[in-house]
Amino acid sequence: MPNPVVELVENELKWFERVLMNDNNREPRNRVFPQQDNLKPIPFFGDIRRARILTLCLNPAHDEFANDRHWSPAKKSPSAAAPEHCSRLLHYFDLPEPPPHRFFKRVFTPILDCVQSSYASNAAHMDLLSLPTFRPREMQRPEQREVLMGMLSFYTKRLNTVLRLANQKKVLLILDLPVRPVIGNITGQTSVSALFNQHCHSAGLLILAAQQIGELRGLVLQNRHQIRRLLLQDNQ
Repeated sequence: MPNPVVELVENELKWFERVLMNDNNREPRNRVFPQQDNLKPIPFFGDIRRARILTLCLNPAHDEFANDRHWSPAKKSPSAAAPEHCSRLLHYFDLPEPPPHRFFKRVFTPILDCVQSSYASNAAHMDLLSLPTFRPREMQRPEQREVLMGMLSFYTKRLNTVLRLANQKKVLLILDLPVRPVIGNITGQTSVSALFNQHCHSAGLLILAAQQIGELRGLVLQNRHQIRRLLLQDNQ
């Protein structure tokens, strides 16, 4: 019987092959992925199977795949690469090296500390889009922003598979970054939480969202007693 987490990772690897092929067929100035041979999808960071508290943002940073972070080139087939890639993702926060991306220490670790939680114990992270594109601020052309917005609109629903695997989840904390489809055009502006609410199933979750790190930390502190009660509940 296939392992559902490995199966998810294999499907993501297959999907990313197709997405990357499409991107390589674009004009270089309109591409949304760096030209690296070690990029991979990251559907989750940490042990999603045991997470009681989930954090959510937009998508993985492409510098997660910098040389000093030791991601191997994508030379294997998705089926052959999936078990090893899945293991690294599940153990992302307890590997001796490299350390987690600095984003986590800067953004979510202090917030999780407010409720005596951590990625090493009972939390995991996920993103609307599992693919390591350029950062939105690095996309200087409207065509790039439109591609990113199209991927977010079409593929956010894939996150439901990750949510189903996180069967002990109780709380979701969202860094609610704005998403603008075209530079200088605020028409149609959306956000991480708006896209999540539109495409994902979240029944039974306590969800807290804010655009600023300090604001999200304040919401967690304000609701810390309720959060702690939820985290201590037996899984239903």
